[in-house]
Amino acid sequence: DGCLDEEFDFLDETTVLGGTTENWMWMLDGQIISGDQNVEGFLFNDWGTYDLQLMVESNEGCVDSLAQSIDVFPMPELDFETDDFCADVLTNLSNLTTIDDGQITG
Repeated sequence: DGCLDEEFDFLDETTVLGGTTENWMWMLDGQIISGDQNVEGFLFNDWGTYDLQLMVESNEGCVDSLAQSIDVFPMPELDFETDDFCADVLTNLSNLTTIDDGQITG
């Protein structure tokens, strides 16, 4: 899980007793995104929940797969407004920051 502007790394930790892994297929919501053993620096286009699946084939032709859901959270839209101000005079700042889903804390 992570935020929309973060890079995601998908790492294969498959082991085969008495053999080796030969082929990989990473799928995101049913679409192939890579045939490499690892996917590094992946960026999502939108926030939401995604289904990630890894299928691995051994050198003996045995295939197994693992699926997992990933939550990608939206980034806040930063905004504020201020009253007119002069040097050395206190002024008010109003936080107008919003987020598409969830809430802003802190």
